[in-house]
Amino acid sequence: MKKILIIFLLVIFTTLPGMECRLSAQTTPTLTGFIPVVPASAVAISGNYAFLANNTNGLFIYSISNKAAPVLISHTNNARPATLDAAHDVAVAGNFAFLANGTDGMRIYNISNPTNPINVGHTITNYGGAANGIAVSGNYAYLANDSDGLRIFDVSNPTNPISVGHIFDGQANGLAMKVAVSGNFAYVAKSKDGLFVYNIANPANPVGISNHKVGPGAFGAAVSGNHVCTANVTGGLCTYDISNPTNLTFLSCTATNTTAYAYSVAMAGNNVYLGDTLGGLRVYDISNPSNPVIVGTYSNGGSAAAYGIAVSDNYAYAACWTSGTYIYSLDLKLTTMSTATNTFVFTWPTNSASVVLQQSGNLASPAWVNVTNIPVLIGPQKRVILPKPTTNVFYRLKL
Repeated sequence: MKKILIIFLLVIFTTLPGMECRLSAQTTPTLTGFIPVVPASAVAISGNYAFLANNTNGLFIYSISNKAAPVLISHTNNARPATLDAAHDVAVAGNFAFLANGTDGMRIYNISNPTNPINVGHTITNYGGAANGIAVSGNYAYLANDSDGLRIFDVSNPTNPISVGHIFDGQANGLAMKVAVSGNFAYVAKSKDGLFVYNIANPANPVGISNHKVGPGAFGAAVSGNHVCTANVTGGLCTYDISNPTNLTFLSCTATNTTAYAYSVAMAGNNVYLGDTLGGLRVYDISNPSNPVIVGTYSNGGSAAAYGIAVSDNYAYAACWTSGTYIYSLDLKLTTMSTATNTFVFTWPTNSASVVLQQSGNLASPAWVNVTNIPVLIGPQKRVILPKPTTNVFYRLKL
């Protein structure tokens, strides 16, 4: 049976005067590599290294110079006994890795020599919470600390992290699970209480400025530009406009399969990567954030939840709890541009003679047919020029 890589390009045409068609370039992830260490809670990428938060197993560092064959180069575990929890999230900034270490609090490792990470800092106390998520920006680390809310630490001296700010907004149900930071604002996914926005211009005095709850609540958060996305369990991917952070504007939610709850999310450009509880990766195009378009999925076919997602250099990484960390290539994609002659130019980066461009009039019951125009090889890309169709058309690459 042939392996099929499907990459859809949705072309929507309108007959309204003065309006133009909308083009959405999309990719489908291809499984490239795998790291079998479990339980996999989260992953962060820096250069040619992957940093894995592995619950009671602590921090693992892998060389990913060869994505198809990651190599373990070091491991360290300074966690307290397993009954008191362990590594849930990891962030990397410069020569340091920051570990959200559950009830053990926050640990900081010097990773200037990745083969020998050294624990140089520790928060000592967990402040009555449990470190679930972490983000680092400038000289500050932001900790999503479960029932304790948001904690802010001055880490200008990584050997002596100092708690400088704290906010607990009085919501009784939600637990601070993940945090994303952009500029003077922190965005906290607080499970049953939803998404909270804090002004952190003064880290010693974080101020809650807006919040929103939809469905069962937010368990993951990512920010890029003027938008925040949350992993919203059965609500799937939820998008918000944060042009004015004091007026958080809800835009959309895209429900997942009711048995595949969304728990992690990452953003890169106009694409959003969502991890679910069946070990799946869903990729969305949010060029129009009010109407996210699913551009592809990959299911590992198991029940291992994708609790952590990271994206770097055309690769996505999914930390899938009891199965390990999966590495997906995002290189193969179909792009297009319109021309002055009422045609469209399709290109894809491959020299493989077996890749063909196909089209269909619908996705509900597609009848895929090969595009008859012969592609031209130009450098590392293939190019096909097609006339502008008069109805909606879906395109895919088939290998």
